[in-house]
Amino acid sequence: IAYIGTEGSRDLYYSDKFDYDILQIEDPYTPEKYIEAIDMAVSAGYKVCIIDSISHEWQTINSIHEKMPGNSFTNWSRLKPRHRALVEKILYSPMHIISTARGKDTWVLEEKNGKQVPKKLGRGAQGDKDMTYEYTVSLVIDQVNHVATADKDNTGIFDGQYDVLTEKHGEMLYDWANSS
Repeated sequence: IAYIGTEGSRDLYYSDKFDYDILQIEDPYTPEKYIEAIDMAVSAGYKVCIIDSISHEWQTINSIHEKMPGNSFTNWSRLKPRHRALVEKILYSPMHIISTARGKDTWVLEEKNGKQVPKKLGRGAQGDKDMTYEYTVSLVIDQVNHVATADKDNTGIFDGQYDVLTEKHGEMLYDWANSS
């Protein structure tokens, strides 16, 4: 398993439980750096790659866009192909790719014991709004209880399930992908 990391030392949190090789990407998190890392993993013969996190690429693209002079719409027409090249690299890679994204959070007030208490709600991923549609499976993991729900599942493995993910889920997904 190749692990393309953008999270600094957090990339090592599970190294005692799982066997993976880390390739660290550093700021700026351009689409081209992700593409190069994927190409390196493919060349090295990895069968599975985890990208943690893809959100950094989208934040970088947005940061570049904010600093560009001129027409915003025209500027997007120059940046979107760079992002699209990364999406295409993920979609057509000969290895299985799992990518994580940082959550997009919102706060609401909830009544608890007669008091208004803030509660954090996940509202999707920090990234391109269309990214979910690109993947075969897209899971949202609750930050409190770590239960995963599928917001898209072409496999049928996760339909209607609300579970804490385990290695068995990964094996089922891997087997499904290799049976097609």
